[in-house]
Amino acid sequence: MGLELDILNSIHGISSPLMDSVMQATAYVTEHGAIWILLSCILICTKRYRHAGVAMLVCMLVASILCDEVLKPLICRERPVDLCDFDLIIDPPTSYSFPSGHSTVAFATATALFLYHRREGCILYVCASFVAFSRLYLFVHWPTDVIAGALLGITVSIAVVWLLRRYIPFFSEDG
Repeated sequence: MGLELDILNSIHGISSPLMDSVMQATAYVTEHGAIWILLSCILICTKRYRHAGVAMLVCMLVASILCDEVLKPLICRERPVDLCDFDLIIDPPTSYSFPSGHSTVAFATATALFLYHRREGCILYVCASFVAFSRLYLFVHWPTDVIAGALLGITVSIAVVWLLRRYIPFFSEDG
């Protein structure tokens, strides 16, 4: 916890009113996967990205269930804000810390898109990385929480897309 707390304190050292506003907005639009769900639904409405959009929703759902319903209650890791004296600039999360659900869903979405459309997926990986960083900046996750969330999201999406392509004819068409 010492090294992780040092990392969080270093990140907090770059705080400013502008950064606070950007991070608060990031937390707001990614709450409950809202932005990723919206993006997936928009992609589903296009012929070129339909397969990716549906895969993104499936990957998000599976990753979210594994993260929030299985791993967090099993591991029960306290959040940094619960263990350290720190004033939050967002509403305090009510779930456990490990792994980061925001990071899990962001990287699951980015990976699903990347497996269908590399260039667009790379752009989404940048966005997912920013979301993961925001969780550290906001002091609601430890660095290992966001790393584990990213790895979980990536792994789930690779497995889910492979299964979808192998067993569901709609996905084997790779539109």
